[in-house]
Amino acid sequence: MKLGITLFVLLAALPLAVRSDFVLTIFIFTFIYGILAVTFDLIFGFTGQLTMFHPAVFGVSAYATHLLVVHAGLPFWLATLPSAAGAVLLAVVVGSICFKFRLKTFYFAVVTLAFAEMIRLIVLNWNSVTNGTLGLVVSGRPTFWWPGTGWVAVRGPVAWYYVTLVALAVTVLVCVRVLHSWMGRPSGARSPPSPVASTVITRATSIPAISASTSRWRSWPWSCSAARARWPDPSLAR
Repeated sequence: MKLGITLFVLLAALPLAVRSDFVLTIFIFTFIYGILAVTFDLIFGFTGQLTMFHPAVFGVSAYATHLLVVHAGLPFWLATLPSAAGAVLLAVVVGSICFKFRLKTFYFAVVTLAFAEMIRLIVLNWNSVTNGTLGLVVSGRPTFWWPGTGWVAVRGPVAWYYVTLVALAVTVLVCVRVLHSWMGRPSGARSPPSPVASTVITRATSIPAISASTSRWRSWPWSCSAARARWPDPSLAR
């Protein structure tokens, strides 16, 4: 924890020493992909499920956020809530199919890749909504309320640097809390087992109430990971 706080403080002070927009932009995308890596580790690192569906959740949420802002007139940050809920729903549907048939390792990866490819083809060919391969032109910007100034739009690499840094820090904290919660501990116990873990799992699965809910425990981190993976999207919308 102390190491994490120290690293966060050092990164927060970096823009004071680095004036290059190019360097800050590299850090911005590093933080964004860091969020994706942390949430992916929640699935693969602790439950042992190699998913290829993660980028699809990221992309669908980005499109959903923009479309809600443009067509529903929602404020930028408010639009992230239903898009996050949509990401969770999408993950629950795909996860339920995979966990229902107890898919693992290669089979789990292939099925999630198939769903991801299906979404990619829909995005590329639904021109009236997604504008196909040309993508969408994002004109709106997220805003923050700053004391003494009022609502301020996020503009420039420095502002985006801090937005993505805070988003990464929050993601790490949420994932840590999930892993140490009542739903995270059983999920971690079901990752690829070591000899010691095999004994724990064997004894745990002898309890009917636990063995009957294996897929449910795996679905929790899967859904949480999908919800957290969608939060970097506003920073890409610039």
